Amino acid sequence: MTIFRSRLTATVERVNALDADLIAITGDFVDGLVCERIDDMQPLAHLRARDGVWGCVGNHERYWEWNAWNYALFGLNIWILAERHYYPKSVIRRGDDSIALGGLYDPSFFQFSESPEIHSVAQVAFFGTPKGAFRILLYHRPHTEEICSEEADVKLQLSGHTHGGAMPVLKWLVARYNEGHVRGLYEFAKGRYLHVSPGTGQWAGFPLRLFNPAEITEITLRRKAAGGSGR
Repeated sequence: MTIFRSRLTATVERVNALDADLIAITGDFVDGLVCERIDDMQPLAHLRARDGVWGCVGNHERYWEWNAWNYALFGLNIWILAERHYYPKSVIRRGDDSIALGGLYDPSFFQFSESPEIHSVAQVAFFGTPKGAFRILLYHRPHTEEICSEEADVKLQLSGHTHGGAMPVLKWLVARYNEGHVRGLYEFAKGRYLHVSPGTGQWAGFPLRLFNPAEITEITLRRKAAGGSGR
């Protein structure tokens, strides 16, 4: 995204005002080199959530020195979730219930890999997490069929990538390449949901939004009552 320190400071203040348990950022943190943009990104270090600030990797990280940004984001107190990496903090417990966070790299990281298919199964995002936990997957692209989210028992997937379609005339094209997902909440299988963020910033390569505002999304999870319905 292209965003300057003053706007990011205001965004962080609005996010913190929600007093969230957990903050999730679904990739495309920044366009540019660390040496050029790290000062603008410093406000992210002030994000506050009881269960941490988590992220996954988008395709734009692939274009801009990801190894350097990975280190820089860790310095800003953002934990990046990736396949086959387990952090004890990524299992959140509330009494007898637990939530397991998982993440996948964007497929652009593996376009030159000899076996890219091993990175396209959501199950590997939950390496080491307990069975029976409510699984939340952070994956930049709003694809669920391609990565077998249902088979991996993902209950909630958080994605981005689409920029909300940018403008009405482009939504059909964006939907075509993203399994019909553009913006908002979808039930991709019975009792399983995908939320597609339109983004909080703006991509420098196409700096235009029309009838498609940027968004800070607040999601509330409620425990299903015994014998009742809910999500």
